[in-house]
Amino acid sequence: MNQRTLTYFAPRTCTEIPESRSRHDRERPSEHHSLPLEDFRESHAYVLLGGPGAGKTAAFRREAEGTGGRYVTARDFTTFDDRLEWHEGTLFIDGLDEMRAGSPDGRTPFDGIRAKLDRLGRPRFRLSCREADWFGANDRNHLKAVSKDDAVKVLHLDPLSEDSIREILLQRDTGVEDVATFITTAHERGVETLLTNPQSLLMLAKAVARGEWPKTRTETFDLACGRLVREYNPEHQLANQRPTVSEPKLLDAAGRLCAVQLLTGRAGYSLYGDGGDSGYLGLQQIPGRDQETLRHVLGTGLFQSPEEGRMAPVHRQVAEFLAGRHLARQIEQGLPVGRVLALITGHDGVVVSELRGLSAWLAAHGKTRRAAVTERDPLGTVLYGDVSGFSRGEKRHLWNCLEREAKRNPWFATDIPADPRLGDIATPDMADFFRKILTDPARDDGQQSFVLILLRSLKQRWVIPELTDLLVEVVRDNRWRPGLRLTALDTFILHWGGSGEAVSKLKELLTGVNDGSVSDPDDDLLGSLLSALYPTYLSAPDVLRYLKIPQRSSHFGPYCYFWIRRLPEKSSLSQLAELLDTVVERFDELRPLLAADRQQFTYLNQGLIPLTLLTRFLETSQEAPSSERLFKWLGAVSSCCNDPWMREEKEIIRDWLSSHTDVQEEIIKLDAESYSKAPVSRVTLEDRLFHAERPPDFEYWCLDQAKTAVDLKAQEYFISLAVDFHVLLRVRF
Repeated sequence: MNQRTLTYFAPRTCTEIPESRSRHDRERPSEHHSLPLEDFRESHAYVLLGGPGAGKTAAFRREAEGTGGRYVTARDFTTFDDRLEWHEGTLFIDGLDEMRAGSPDGRTPFDGIRAKLDRLGRPRFRLSCREADWFGANDRNHLKAVSKDDAVKVLHLDPLSEDSIREILLQRDTGVEDVATFITTAHERGVETLLTNPQSLLMLAKAVARGEWPKTRTETFDLACGRLVREYNPEHQLANQRPTVSEPKLLDAAGRLCAVQLLTGRAGYSLYGDGGDSGYLGLQQIPGRDQETLRHVLGTGLFQSPEEGRMAPVHRQVAEFLAGRHLARQIEQGLPVGRVLALITGHDGVVVSELRGLSAWLAAHGKTRRAAVTERDPLGTVLYGDVSGFSRGEKRHLWNCLEREAKRNPWFATDIPADPRLGDIATPDMADFFRKILTDPARDDGQQSFVLILLRSLKQRWVIPELTDLLVEVVRDNRWRPGLRLTALDTFILHWGGSGEAVSKLKELLTGVNDGSVSDPDDDLLGSLLSALYPTYLSAPDVLRYLKIPQRSSHFGPYCYFWIRRLPEKSSLSQLAELLDTVVERFDELRPLLAADRQQFTYLNQGLIPLTLLTRFLETSQEAPSSERLFKWLGAVSSCCNDPWMREEKEIIRDWLSSHTDVQEEIIKLDAESYSKAPVSRVTLEDRLFHAERPPDFEYWCLDQAKTAVDLKAQEYFISLAVDFHVLLRVRF
C-alpha cells in the first residue's frame, strides 16, 4: 500500500463470527454483535475477514500504529528470516488470501504462517484474509495451535457507515464538493453499494467528479479506470517522451499486464531487469506488446509503486476488472476458452480462490462463453463481478448453478455474506422462477440452503412485490429453519412493511407468535416484529406486554436487541415518559421480571430496560419532568437495578440529580411526605436518589424544612437527614 492510500482512514466496526457448535447455531444472524475494531485489542489472536477493497490493510496499519504493534504482509512474514521488530508488540499479518495465490493446496501457505508464529514463540497476532478465501472452522482450529490462550476470534469487517463515508470523502481530495448530495445521488442511481467499500467509494468519487454518474459496477469501473489511465503521475514517469497511445489501447495493455500478473501469482512488474526472484515480472517477459506502451501504462494512475523500481496495480479489484475484460476480448478473437479455464481452475474444475475476482469479471465481460465460466464459480460471479447485464436465461442458469452448490453442500448458504450484489440476481423477470422455488414442498437441507440464498438476494434489492404473500407463508411455516424464516420476515419488513396491508399482516404474525400458533423458538421473529411495529403501530404501554424471559438465555438476537437498543432509541420523549409511567402502574406485575437474578440471563438484563429509558429521557429532555412523576420513576427504577453491570447508567442518573439540586430537594420533600404516611418503604432515599451528591448547605436546608413541617414524622425525617449528613461530613473531613 502506498502513501496515498494511507492518507485517509475512518474508524471501522466489525462483527464477530461465533464459533459454530451445531447446525442450528450456524444459520443464526450475528449482525447485532457489531463492535469497534479497537474493542478486540485485548484478544491474543483474531482473524479479520472482508471483501476486496474493504479496508483490511488500512485497518491493520491503523491498529498497529495505535497499539505499538508491527504491520507485515503475509508474503514478507513467511519469506524473510526472523526479525527483531517482530518480537515487539502485536503482529498484524496482512493478506493470507494473497499468499494462497498459485498454491495447489491453500493449506501450504497457511501452515507457513503458523510455523513462523510457532518459531517466534506464539506472539500476539492478527491475520487478515478475504472472506471467500477463509477456510472456516478448519483454519480457525489450526490457528488455535499457535495461540497461547487456545482461542482465535474471527471478525468480519463491516461495511462503511454513512458517517465513515462522509469522513473519508472530507479527508480526501476527491473533487466532491457537496458530500451529502453525492451520497444521495449514489442512492438514487442505485450504486449505493459502492459507497460502503473504501476503494470503490474513492473510485466512484473520482469517476463522477465531472457529474458522470454510472448505473452499474461495470460502468463505474469503466469510468474510474478511464479517468485513472488519463492521469499523469510524475513519480511514475519512466521516460521524458511518451508515445501517443489511445485510451482503449492503454486500457487493453493494462488488462494484459494485470492478467499475466494474476495468472502467474506475481506481485507486479519490475521496471529494470527481469525481476529475478523478487516476485516481480520483467516487462520483457511480456511478449507481443510494445515496451514503450507497457511502460506508459505503468506510469498512469492505474498502477502504483509499492517499492523502488516496482509497479503494481493500484488495487486488486482494478487488476481483476481489467484482466477479465482483456481475457474476454481474447476469447472473442479466438483464444480457446478451455485454455483460460485451465489457468484459473484447480484439479477439481473449481475456480481457485485467489482468481475468483478475475473469473467473475471474465463472466461479466465475456458474453459468448459466460455460462462456461459461471458454472465453475456461481457465487464468485455474483459477489466479485457484475451480473446486472445478464439476460434472464443467464440469471436462471446462474441460479441453477447456485442450487447445484446448495444441494452438493447443504451448508453452502451459511458462508455467504449479506452482500448487496446478491440483489443483482433478484430482478422482476425472475418472479415466476422464484415463485416455483418458494412453493416447492421440499424441505431437505439442500432446499433450505438454496431458499436461504434466494431470500438473502430478495432482501438486498426488493423489486418483486407479487411474492409478498409467499414471504409471509414462509414465516408461518415451521418446517423452514428459524434463521430462514427470520430472513423472510426481515425482507418483508424492509421492503414492504410501510403499507397498510403489510402492517395488518405483521400484526397478525405478532398475535400468532404471542399465542404460540406461529413457532418462534428463539424469539427472533418477535424481536423483528416489535422493531417493525413500534412505535408507529404499537403504543408504548402495549409494547411492554411482550416483555418476557427469553426462551434461549444464551442467544443474542432481534428480541434482545429491541429491548436494549431499539426501544430507547426509537421512543420520543413523550413515549419514554409513557413507558416509565406504565412501569410504575404495572410495577407489582413487572417487578418479578425486571428484578430477576442477572445470573439467569446472559444477554438480556430486563432490569436494565427501565433504567435505560430513564437515562435516555434525562439526557435528551430539555426540561425536567414534574417532581411527582420523577419521584415515582426513580422509585420503580431503583427497585430493579441492583446489578453491578448497570454502573454506567446509574452514574448518569446520579450526576443528573447532583446537578439539579432543586429537583433533588423536591424529591426529598415527596419522600418525607411518603414517610409520614408509611414509615417503612421498599426504597430508601439514597437508592431513590442514586446516591447523588447533596449541596454543601444541605443540613441547614433540612433543619429549615423541619421547622416548617407540621407533621411530627416529617420533622423527625428532616432532622434525621440533617444529623446523618453532618456525621457524614465529619467522617469525610
